[in-house]
Amino acid sequence: MDTIGTGACQIPMRTDIGPEDALIQELTDILFDVQRRLCRTFDLMDVFNILRYTIRKCELNGKGEDYIPILFENELRDFVMREEINALGRMNLCARSAT
Repeated sequence: MDTIGTGACQIPMRTDIGPEDALIQELTDILFDVQRRLCRTFDLMDVFNILRYTIRKCELNGKGEDYIPILFENELRDFVMREEINALGRMNLCARSAT
């Protein structure tokens, strides 16, 4: 088996990329693309929860695994939109409290 690195820091290179690896790579690409387009960095726990919610939503709607990437991108954008709406609501509440 081929390795990357030298000495004690050798990491085996995998040549067998299965469907799970392809899905993980696609989800990672989607995450980076959404972060770049929205100029936003997601917290790791938020990404985990969004992905968990995405998978659960696919299961409840009877969608297959091929629908997860499509829905994941949408859920990332929805998460940001909800955060922005909530931030505006908090600012409005503070402004009302100050007057």
